[in-house]
Amino acid sequence: MGSFNVCFGIDDDPFYEETVTCLCQEIRGGSVVPLLGAGASFDKPSQLPVADALRAPLIDCLLRASTDIKFAEKVLKDARLERLLDALLKTHGRSALEYLDVLDSDRWNENHGTIAALAKAG
Repeated sequence: MGSFNVCFGIDDDPFYEETVTCLCQEIRGGSVVPLLGAGASFDKPSQLPVADALRAPLIDCLLRASTDIKFAEKVLKDARLERLLDALLKTHGRSALEYLDVLDSDRWNENHGTIAALAKAG
């Protein structure tokens, strides 16, 4: 497990090893289900963007459409991607969502394979 510490930069976390061991036991026992986000698709060969990479151009677009920039900046800085996409759809129509086509990929990575193996194992 020491290699995980280096990989994730948590060498100074005294609870890391115990936490990982406990989580592994709970997952094996069926009391915990890992829930993974879009970051699981970031590694090669998939290389799908994470939410922050999708937020930046979206915020820029919505700011340009705003009549009150200061208010828009205040609202947009902490807005979740889902809310921003709703606003983009309302202000620019369905065609504005075409930039999400980058998510339409059939390339899978090792994380996807692991998730599939876990699902198959029950």
